[in-house]
Amino acid sequence: MAGSTCQKAAMKTATAGSLLVTAVALGWGCRGDFEAGPGTGGSDGGTTPSDTSGSGTDTSSVPPGTSGTTTHGSDDSGGTLSTGGSGSSGDGIPQPDLWYSFDGHVHDEIGDADGVEVGALSYQTGYDGLAGVFGEEGVYVDASAFGGVYRASRDSISVAIRLRPESYPQIMNLVSLGGSGDDITTNAQNLVIHEGAVKLFTEIDAAGTDSWAMLGDAPTPDEWHGLVVVVDDGTARMFLDGEAGEAVAYLSSVTESETLSVGAFAAANVFHGLIDDLGIYLEVLPQDVATELSSL
Repeated sequence: MAGSTCQKAAMKTATAGSLLVTAVALGWGCRGDFEAGPGTGGSDGGTTPSDTSGSGTDTSSVPPGTSGTTTHGSDDSGGTLSTGGSGSSGDGIPQPDLWYSFDGHVHDEIGDADGVEVGALSYQTGYDGLAGVFGEEGVYVDASAFGGVYRASRDSISVAIRLRPESYPQIMNLVSLGGSGDDITTNAQNLVIHEGAVKLFTEIDAAGTDSWAMLGDAPTPDEWHGLVVVVDDGTARMFLDGEAGEAVAYLSSVTESETLSVGAFAAANVFHGLIDDLGIYLEVLPQDVATELSSL
C-alpha cells in the first residue's frame, strides 16, 4: 500500500499556539477527509464610530475544529462598543486526548502524558514520517502517565492505531491496561492480536476466568492499516481500513491498576511490526467518524 505524501511538520505548525488543534484531528492530518472541518467562523466585529477608539475583534478565521471567542472592543471616548464574532466548531474528526506520533519520540502531541521508552525502541520510515519499531522482547512504551485517565474511561473509549504488522506470534499486545507479569488479577483491558484475530482480552482473576471479545480478522502482514476499536459500555467494535465490523459483547474487569503499555503487555507478548500513530479518545466515536479514521 503506497505511503502518504502529507507533511507532519506542516500539520504540527499550522495552528501554533492553539494546542495543536486537530494535530491529528486524529485523521493523522494526512488526508483532507481526515482533517477536522473548518469552523464556520465568526462575524467580523466591525468598527466602532469614527470618533472613538473602541475596536472589535475579528474571529472570522478560527482554527479547524475549534470555537472562536467573543471579544468586546475598548471604549475610550464614549463610543458604542463593538463586538467580535464567534466562530463555531467545525465538522470532522475530534481531537484525541492522547497522541503518540512515534515521529522519532513518544511525546504526547496533545497534552503532557509523554510515554517512556522501555528497552531500545528504534525508529524507521513509516507511513508518514517515522514509525516506532517493535518486536524485541522487553521493548515497549510505558504510557502510564495516561493510565489513570484511560482506566476511568475504559468502558467508553476509542483507540486508533496506524500499524504495519510484520509477523504474528501466538499473541501480541497493542495497548494494555493493568498489571504485569504474573499479576493477572489487575488486567483490565488488553487489545491484542491472537490466533489470527483482533481481540479485547480481560483476565478477571487468578483462577483464569477471562473475557474475550472477538472483534474481527487480524490485519494482513507487511501492509499499512488503520485500526480503530470503540468500546461502548458493554460492547466493542473494530474498524479496519474503512470497514466497520460487528459490535460484540465486551465487559472489562474492575481494576485499580494505572499501568498502561503500548506495543507489549509489560515486557511480554510484544507486537511485531511498526506503529506510526496511536490516538486515544476518552469518548465513543460515532460509526462514521471511526470508519473515516480507519481509512488510509
